[in-house]
Amino acid sequence: MAAIGATTATTKTTGRTLLALAVCAAAMTGCTAIDFSKPLPPRAASPVVTVTRDPETLPRENGPRITGSYPSFSEPLTAANAQMTDQDAVKMQHNLSALGHARRSGSISEAEYNRRVEEMRKLAAQHGAETQAEIAN
Repeated sequence: MAAIGATTATTKTTGRTLLALAVCAAAMTGCTAIDFSKPLPPRAASPVVTVTRDPETLPRENGPRITGSYPSFSEPLTAANAQMTDQDAVKMQHNLSALGHARRSGSISEAEYNRRVEEMRKLAAQHGAETQAEIAN
């Protein structure tokens, strides 16, 4: 019986030792991860909450709309604008490759090459804003 009691005491001591080592290891890794010399960042102000009981003053654009029917998700989604087709991409790649080849071979002048490149950059810069305006209307 004494041997069983000694084994239990040894197991408890070993368990406590392992627990103490695990706590020390966790504390040591935590100390290197946090820099206490720097101040904490400021917290954002809490939002102001106003409770009203009058249903006429509640905003309706964020809540559910009661239409008398369930929404349907079976209709196919449509894009806001027509997407580039594979043929358009191949054509554009061919045109750009031809422009680069013409520059390398010397069949167009450097000024003509720069004019075409500038024209494409201008189109790229303006096209996005024009398309966004078209989509918005």
